[in-house]
Amino acid sequence: MILTVDKNLKIPVFEQILRQITGMINNGTLKAGDRLLSTRELAELSGVSRSTVSRVYEELWAQGYIESTPGSYTTVRKRKITQSNGEEYSKYNNPEINFFRDTHGLPYDPMMYYLENGKNIEKGKINFLQLSPDTRLLNWNKVKACMRDALNETEIDPFDFAPARGFPPLRQEIARHMKLHNIPVDDKNILVTNSSLQSLQLIFQTFSRPGDCIVIEKPTYSIILLFIKIFQLQAVEIPITGEGMDLKILEKVLNEKSVKFIYTMPAYQNPTGISMPQDKKEALLNLCRNRDCIIIEDGFEEEIKYKGEAHKPLKSMDISGQVIYLGAFTKILAPGLRMGWLIATAECIKKLTVLKSIFEISSGSINQIFLNNFIQNGAFELYLRKTRNVFKKRMEIAVNSIKKYVPPEKIEWTEPDGGYMIWIKLLTRLMDNIENHFTDYGVMVHNGKYFFLNEPCFNYIRLCIAQTNESEIEEGIKRIGEAIKALE
Repeated sequence: MILTVDKNLKIPVFEQILRQITGMINNGTLKAGDRLLSTRELAELSGVSRSTVSRVYEELWAQGYIESTPGSYTTVRKRKITQSNGEEYSKYNNPEINFFRDTHGLPYDPMMYYLENGKNIEKGKINFLQLSPDTRLLNWNKVKACMRDALNETEIDPFDFAPARGFPPLRQEIARHMKLHNIPVDDKNILVTNSSLQSLQLIFQTFSRPGDCIVIEKPTYSIILLFIKIFQLQAVEIPITGEGMDLKILEKVLNEKSVKFIYTMPAYQNPTGISMPQDKKEALLNLCRNRDCIIIEDGFEEEIKYKGEAHKPLKSMDISGQVIYLGAFTKILAPGLRMGWLIATAECIKKLTVLKSIFEISSGSINQIFLNNFIQNGAFELYLRKTRNVFKKRMEIAVNSIKKYVPPEKIEWTEPDGGYMIWIKLLTRLMDNIENHFTDYGVMVHNGKYFFLNEPCFNYIRLCIAQTNESEIEEGIKRIGEAIKALE
């Protein structure tokens, strides 16, 4: 066994020897049962230290290339599959192999394509696609100062596990913040999560069984449709009116079916941007009173109101404890923070916390400490005020641009009073992949079909103004108008 070692190369000597021996085994130069030189012999032959050769042999043993027992020689091990056997090795990439059989029926290929390419906004295209806050609005000096303070934290190790329910000071800040929304919550009613998506996952993992009935809005948040598939729930869609979920149809469903969950977004519903007025919220709670169903209230966007008082959450009127409220810094502040929270009865929180701890022990400590600092020093409140002002201007421009550039006879839409979404129904011929049509006109929109359980009879598009500045909004909607004019 002749090896070449060049100490002038940037590749470490250890790596050079390892590569050469594994190469000889893979290409068949060294065969199963062949005896290798002792560490002393190979060290003398190669002009390297014996400790380096010992490390190489240890690594070869760990990778399954060699075998050795005390008092005997080191020999090449017979391996089932080697990289030299290309035909056998390629079987691992054969899609017909059933090792990883699908159990959920999800659209894996298009979803994987979107996960790897979906955030790539083509040059020259105006982005109305992404539903996430504009991180350009953050005061980066305050962000850096709060993160620096988090890393310098002395009372708690920012690299250790946080308590299972979340960093206690952050839970206190969340409780204080929710009291501003008329939810008189105690610390025991709060669980910090990694996002509202994790909150939903925990709820279904804890309380759902295959076949349980869930009521959802039509249209609704696209991810909830995937949860329905994964947890094998039976979904009933309730149409959205100009005042939110149609309560007459909901009442009929509640009288006919045993409903386990109602998932709703009462404020700036995704994707329609419609909000449910106070009297309708009270009526919804009255309908569900004395029924054994859990109301999941997704309040991800209610902070962004442009005029008048903020919408009162369903949870603020909940006297039976059947509402689970979901909040998310992900949609308010920055998507990369992956921080949210969940409010429910102490008994519910106990069960969700135990399940959460089984899967991940706790959420990340540094982000929680940072958020607590960001809220405590007033930076969060200042950011909310700035965001409301900026999005108010953007939405005014968007609304005026739609009225100016988009042919009214070809669309139906509702002007939102908050949030950053606009939902448009196209009164034109149904087209597949409608988003491609708008891309050809230089704008990226979200295809509305992904918000329905079943394929809709009309094309819909959702516009999100969160990632666009004022000049882009007017130009983008002008392009949308041209694209809609071209539709039959």
